[in-house]
Amino acid sequence: MSIATHFTDGPPEEAYNHVVKTLEDKGFGNPTGREYHFAYRETDGTITVLDIWDSEENLGKFAEQLMPIFEELGVPLSEPKIYEVANIIVGK
Repeated sequence: MSIATHFTDGPPEEAYNHVVKTLEDKGFGNPTGREYHFAYRETDGTITVLDIWDSEENLGKFAEQLMPIFEELGVPLSEPKIYEVANIIVGK
């Protein structure tokens, strides 16, 4: 069963971009179990993230790499809302 994680109180765009680059540099840019990553810019300049994961277990493993990067930046990361995925339709 896939799950969706929705981080609604995202970081500023500059911090988000730094985190993405750091993850890529450390080899964590394409983590096991993450099926989709969707990030969008809010009107206040923060980034909101919606990810689809194959399991909470793989999400937890990724969080072990992600959280120290946010801590180093001094940027708080809210707890995500987690939902069971009912359906995904991909356009052609």
